[in-house]
Amino acid sequence: MKRREKERIVEELKEKFARSDVAVLTRFTGLKVSEINQLRNDFKKISVDYHVVKNTLVRRAMEGTDIALLREHIQGPLAIALAQRDVVPVAKVLTSFAKEHPQLKIHVGVAQGRVMKAEEIEQAATLPGRDELVAKLLFLLNAPVVQLMSLLREIPGKLVRTLAAIQQQKEKSGEED
Repeated sequence: MKRREKERIVEELKEKFARSDVAVLTRFTGLKVSEINQLRNDFKKISVDYHVVKNTLVRRAMEGTDIALLREHIQGPLAIALAQRDVVPVAKVLTSFAKEHPQLKIHVGVAQGRVMKAEEIEQAATLPGRDELVAKLLFLLNAPVVQLMSLLREIPGKLVRTLAAIQQQKEKSGEED
């Protein structure tokens, strides 16, 4: 690889690292190229980048980003998954892929400025995603308001039904006289 090409790759990686909140290093030794491409396709579905790059280029590109926390873990052949916001979808794809392809090993990751061990990433795969948690929270916050509105609607409704019953009763008693 020529120097210009290396510099271009480092700049591209630096840009992606700066935009990413989540990075997970994986060991892929023993996987076929077609299997790595399958994993890339799985990641594309959830807008995650998966790169196999030289360690020296990764070290240069990570300076000044949260991903620099992984500096000491960059040894041997590694690939890096980069995502925004949430580690859960990345963890789910990696753990399900690793079940079918045991050669893939989750090494270490960083999420929102915190280093995560492989076990923590695997545990994150069992959690609901950020969007699902936000939806549940909004439902829980909205429930008391919905109940209050239902109760407030019921008060005039009950009054109308009571007045209608009194009117019917008066009409019946008026007919009997």
